[in-house]
Amino acid sequence: MKTRLILFVICIAGLVSCEEIIQLDLEATPQKIVIEGLLTNRFRDQYVKITRTSDFYETGATEMVSNASVSVIDSDGILYRYGQASPGYYLPITIFSGQVGKTYRLSVRIGDQVYESEEELLRLAPIDSLGYALTENPSELREEKGQLYDLLLYFQEPQDTKDYYLFKFYRNDTLTYTNANDIYLANDEVFSESIKGFPAPVFYSELDTARMEMFSVSRNGYFFLSDLTNLQFSDGGLFGPVPANPRTNISNGALGFFQVSAVRSAEIILRKKR
Repeated sequence: MKTRLILFVICIAGLVSCEEIIQLDLEATPQKIVIEGLLTNRFRDQYVKITRTSDFYETGATEMVSNASVSVIDSDGILYRYGQASPGYYLPITIFSGQVGKTYRLSVRIGDQVYESEEELLRLAPIDSLGYALTENPSELREEKGQLYDLLLYFQEPQDTKDYYLFKFYRNDTLTYTNANDIYLANDEVFSESIKGFPAPVFYSELDTARMEMFSVSRNGYFFLSDLTNLQFSDGGLFGPVPANPRTNISNGALGFFQVSAVRSAEIILRKKR
């Protein structure tokens, strides 16, 4: 989303006021390539999206990058080539799924520039089950919507490794957030070995179908997503520090991230308990 920064200077003298609009003179910065990629152990998830950044005051649609050469090679030497499905959007020519324990190297060539990233597909503990219970302190808004149930997660968290998690929650097949820009992350410091009824951050109504997806993410992925969250919710004000770009795992000065994850999912229909 592009934002135009305008400084308003209000002058008041008696009953007369004036308003002057000052547009800040921000130096143009060179365009950067932005690469967003996802590779999981599910067949339908693999994609790479390539765009270019724009100047601060530039308006219009994001510039998509077409005619790039995109491929992924795994640690066994198997090469997967991607084709352009639409401007800036690339899908595998041969559908494949990732395998836990393998490492995947992404290569993107744009003109004479090559951008690369490498990530391991980390294991993910099985989800034992989902449950639900009436929330103890529903807000007035949730009471109006009838969203009175907590979704509860049960699983065993491995204690022999350092693990990072990304969660997505669906209500009747619609991806659902408490706030529009929320990213739900956790590391194993917040979990004990046996997770018994860990509450989701979103709420549900009776007869809703609740589905949860749990992703393994690397340490790099955890910090990228944490940076992204901080960037979305931080407002240092006009004289605050210039926000930094999220940390990336892509070479050659590109922005974005190549996420390699195992995924598990579970769902449950919330029926009123008699």
